[in-house]
Amino acid sequence: SDFREMVRIRIGSEFPSAKLELDGGKTLHTTSFMTGKWTIIASHPKCLTPVCLSEVAELSVRQDEFIRRNCRIAILTHQRLTPTETHAWKADIEAFHEKQFVRMPWPIIHSPELVESLGLLEKGT
Repeated sequence: SDFREMVRIRIGSEFPSAKLELDGGKTLHTTSFMTGKWTIIASHPKCLTPVCLSEVAELSVRQDEFIRRNCRIAILTHQRLTPTETHAWKADIEAFHEKQFVRMPWPIIHSPELVESLGLLEKGT
């Protein structure tokens, strides 16, 4: 999708219809992903950092609460990770909480263009 023309989205705004690139070469269609559910797009400019790891791990620990509240989550990153990096990051998230099994169920959107169009980072950073 071309996000250069996208109006900046604010909390509570309707997210535009788009087809986004996910980890593993999959795609996410925003309309079908978000329709009829609350949606959280958790933005992390760099995936392989301690803060991003701990925040996504905490979301994962609470996945049953989000499901019960009819809420979907997607992780948005400015980075384009290799499949090996994505697998390693998910494994780190799942291992973060030593005493409880945590599964990383959230799709990871790799889109510098979307991050920039949402105003989360300046172009080229």
